[in-house]
Amino acid sequence: LEYKKYLWGVKSIMIKERVELLESISFEWSPKTYQKVYVWREQFENLDEYRSIHGNCDVPQYFPENQSLSNWVKTQRRMKVILGEGQQSCLSQNRIDQLDKLGFNWSLMHRRGPQKGNSWEKRYQELFRYYECHQNTCLTHNSDASLLRWIQRQRLEYKRFKKGDKSYLTNDRIEKLEALRFEFDPVMASWKKRFNELKEYHMINGHCNVPQRYKLNPKLGRWVSNQRHLLKTVTCNEQLYSVNEKVNALKSINFEFYSKK
Repeated sequence: LEYKKYLWGVKSIMIKERVELLESISFEWSPKTYQKVYVWREQFENLDEYRSIHGNCDVPQYFPENQSLSNWVKTQRRMKVILGEGQQSCLSQNRIDQLDKLGFNWSLMHRRGPQKGNSWEKRYQELFRYYECHQNTCLTHNSDASLLRWIQRQRLEYKRFKKGDKSYLTNDRIEKLEALRFEFDPVMASWKKRFNELKEYHMINGHCNVPQRYKLNPKLGRWVSNQRHLLKTVTCNEQLYSVNEKVNALKSINFEFYSKK
């Protein structure tokens, strides 16, 4: 009740410092207020994820991937202005501090269109430095988490690009990543590695019937056995396309899908 009076500007024992103190321990003023707190926290986490991918909190005004986040960011800046003018604002100091820790830019004026260029180049340079040290882009799970997420995002964007869907990946960016031997599809890359080993086996032996317990390359023997069950793994059209590509490659070296007993 006192909180409602405070919000309405009516005389109340509730003062700004007490409100902030209670909010700092996630105090629930009312079910409706709790919902607002939940929404704020959810969007804050979305902003944190955006920052991990793009390297900043500068969500563009037009952001189809999550337009509600763009609107929320704009609201936080407006609430900060209102607070600075001495008016009632839903933006507490605790929330300001949380946003500051993310590197939130309070004075940023929105510009049209996604601001992804600079952040993409920044992440690319990080990946380039890794490549210079390791001669590959296969980061381990102990590597920079934000860079790992960025790499996963490139693979997702590449799939969209190949399908003809909207993607911020361009031919130029794809070529730059390919120059680092970047694997857009690690699963397929692993498959092609085994396929090349099988091609070499075929050239030497004249057939593809690698023993399942092949001492010179045990993994190849198991892999060959698994290929005979390829078509049984199909659960969607996208997988069918991938499987057909593999089947055609195997047929080109006279692979026998039905082993001779």
